[in-house]
Amino acid sequence: MPENIRTISFHPKLAAVMDAIINLVLLYGLQTVNTWWVFCLWMVVRLALWAMLIRLVYYPQGISRLRHFAALAFFSLSIIIGLMIFADWVWSWRLLSVVFILFSGVSFWLLPEGDASLSFVLKPYRRLLFLKDVFGLA
Repeated sequence: MPENIRTISFHPKLAAVMDAIINLVLLYGLQTVNTWWVFCLWMVVRLALWAMLIRLVYYPQGISRLRHFAALAFFSLSIIIGLMIFADWVWSWRLLSVVFILFSGVSFWLLPEGDASLSFVLKPYRRLLFLKDVFGLA
């Protein structure tokens, strides 16, 4: 690759805002889903958008892109299939919608902006991934 071509790298905060906007659009699309194959297509589009965003965001050394993608995918499948589809009460669905929009964006927001030589800089990010996994298991 020529030296003058630089790789594209989004700031984690920009990725968080972009993810929140994408999730808002996808949430509207989720409300119109009425067959299982459209839902599967919706999930594939969501995972593809996350894969693209994860590929374009700067990740400091010590943070795995694959681990972040796996946590997002597990959280998304669990909150959508396990909770939002079966929520009958309107306020619970609205609360889950807010969680749906914000949690993945917050995981991008908490990514450190530069290489972190101290381990405590990565703790908020690791704790949020753990919280998402626990929430997904619930």
